[in-house]
Amino acid sequence: MVFFQSAVGVLQTLVIAFGAGLGIWGVRSCTITKDTVHNKKSVLRYRRRKKNEKLCA
Repeated sequence: MVFFQSAVGVLQTLVIAFGAGLGIWGVRSCTITKDTVHNKKSVLRYRRRKKNEKLCA
């Protein structure tokens, strides 16, 4: 009986650790995705502005 209680305790710890890892990974993925989209928009804005400057010059 002690073996099963110990096994359940270990499994609970593993499930909690796995869930925390997935949570951290998910937050990190969202942050990277938002930064990437923001950077792409900034690059496109910069290119558009430079193109307009060449046309107006």
